[in-house]
Amino acid sequence: MTTHFFRTHETCLLAKDFLIAERGPLHRGLPFEYEGGYIKIFTDLVENFKFQEYSDELESVGLKDDKYHLGATDGMCLREAFMKYASNLVDEIFEIKEGERDPLEEDDAMRDTFRFMVDELKVPSHRSAYTRENVKVVWGEILFRVTGAHTCIGNAGIVALEPFMLNFRMNKDPKITGNRETISVVSSITGLTQPAVYPGIKDDWRHLLHDPMSKSYKTFKEDLDLVRKEIDQRNKVRRYNNVDFHPDNVMISIFS
Repeated sequence: MTTHFFRTHETCLLAKDFLIAERGPLHRGLPFEYEGGYIKIFTDLVENFKFQEYSDELESVGLKDDKYHLGATDGMCLREAFMKYASNLVDEIFEIKEGERDPLEEDDAMRDTFRFMVDELKVPSHRSAYTRENVKVVWGEILFRVTGAHTCIGNAGIVALEPFMLNFRMNKDPKITGNRETISVVSSITGLTQPAVYPGIKDDWRHLLHDPMSKSYKTFKEDLDLVRKEIDQRNKVRRYNNVDFHPDNVMISIFS
């Protein structure tokens, strides 16, 4: 799984200086006082975070069956590929052989890791038991969130590069544009916090896996090709082409 967290530590260390620090670029770009304002908001967001499956999140805001929402169409398409990949990977690594106990049950490292994730991410009770199905779902959701979904939901650059997604304004033309101040601040922060080099999800990274000939990896790459074709097909009839959730634009780590 570490493959999918490429340079996460580096990204977080950079973020500490540019996103969290007092008088850092983000703090200076917002109207909040540091103590009792900016830091309190950040702390509240972290402490109140609760794990939620992406499909449930869409449903909670009435978008799960929306045929025009990018997250419900392209997003769910990419998520299904990641969920299938995580499921296949768990079955491949912890293969159940006839007459033997489930190796996943015997793996203390995975059990401890899963318990840590359940506690820290506040995974709901129906997903908190250490079962094969729950391990697949939680890991699949995490891998999707730190790669494909992060491009749309977490990446600061989305505001600057694709302003129609967030903070959009209509001018007289009318054309979709973003707030110039927001774009400047966000572009600076993104440039300061991004690693110099990072691999894309479509690149060849099989050599980093437990088994370079992994069938799960092979199937995942095939599924990504299907996702690419499906999004390209939708873009042919869209007024604005969407690049979020597209495998060509998804990085392999949380920076994506």
